[in-house]
Formats: sequence, C-alpha cells, structure tokens
Amino acid sequence: MKPLIIAAGLFLLFGSAPAQNVILDKDPAIDSLVPKRGPNRKHYLHTYMSFGFTTDPGEAGARSRQGTFGHYQLGLRYKRRLSQTFALGYEFAYDVNDLSQRQEAGKLVPDTLQYRRERLIFYNALFSPYLRINFGRRGNQLGKYVDLAAYGTYTVSHVLFQRSELPDGRNIRSRTTGLTYFQRFNYGATVRIGINKIILYGHYRLSDLFYANWNFPEPARLQVGVQFVLN
Repeated sequence: MKPLIIAAGLFLLFGSAPAQNVILDKDPAIDSLVPKRGPNRKHYLHTYMSFGFTTDPGEAGARSRQGTFGHYQLGLRYKRRLSQTFALGYEFAYDVNDLSQRQEAGKLVPDTLQYRRERLIFYNALFSPYLRINFGRRGNQLGKYVDLAAYGTYTVSHVLFQRSELPDGRNIRSRTTGLTYFQRFNYGATVRIGINKIILYGHYRLSDLFYANWNFPEPARLQVGVQFVLN
C-alpha cells in the first residue's frame, strides 16, 4: 500500500506541474493593439519654438529693419492623422512681433521724429488651423511634410520703445503703451516645410495692422524663420 501512496503523490506533483507553466505572459487583446499616439500615429501633440525675421521692408514711411530676429513663438500643436498622406491640426501659441523701425527721412510711423532706436513690439495670442501633406515613408517619425495654415492673433499687450541720444552722449529711453492706432485682431497665412523636427516657415499678414483713419503706411507683412519641435 505504501508504494502505491508514494506513486500517487509523485503523479499528482509532477503531473499537475505542466498546468502551472506560463505559456504566454501577455493579454493579446491589449498588448497587440497599435499605439494611437506618436509622431506618425493617429494623434500627436507637441510643443515648438520659432525664431524669425522680416524679409520685406514694408511701405515707405513704415519701413522695418531687415536681417535681425524679431518674430518669436512658443506654442502647442496638435495633429490628427487622416491617412498616410494627409493630416489636420491646430495650434495655440504665444507670439511676439518686434518691428524695429528704420530711422530715415520720410518716416511716418508712429511719428516723423528720428531716434537712435525705435521698436514697436506686440505680444499676441495666436490660434492656427492647418492641413499637413506628408511625403515618402517615415515609420513613426514626422518625416517630410508641408503645412498650409491660416492664423489669427489677438494683441494681449504692446509697447513702443524709443531711445534718443543727447549731444552730451546721454541716452533717453521711453516706453509707451496704450496706443490706439493699431488693430488688436489680425490674420494671415502660414506655409511650413518640415523634415522631422526642424521646420522652415513663412508667415504673411493679410490684415492691415493700423486703422485706416490714421492713414499710416503698413510695416513689413512677410516674416520667415526656423522652427523646432521640442518633444
């Protein structure tokens, strides 16, 4: 009887062991799902930073200095992939437009006086919807693409900075706010050409910056620059 009891115990011990082995340590219903978030997934959200400058001088009497950075953005962009080729999205940004005015004969904006340095700086809230066209194969990366966008801005705050130099070498600096001759709402179009996380952009203002009844010439409308995807 004793050998039978031992044999039965060994059978129960080793015979039930295979049933305890882990064959597949995952839930296929969960682990086999394709991720929905990422640079080339269904949803993508990232921050970005832009640095740009004016390329056209503007109209006579309101000409801006060229070749110096005066357009900055820090924004949040969302992209919704529609297919391998097309995507739609929108973005919100803090937009700074720093217009450094040329001091030359015939200047009219904001007055006819000439200073050592003069800047009109606008701090804006920006909203922009866009269409993205993708090119080539890219895996889960941004790859190569072109964005066609419209934008609208609202000026949250502004300042007119002026600096004059006295005959004895001293400088006088002034900062003026509460200006009434510019429109707080503006709109325009943007084109972006991107390769992964580096983007070249052109930003064109379609609306007039100044109210028509002031009869001011318009400053530079076109700005170009580089943009960096931060995450």
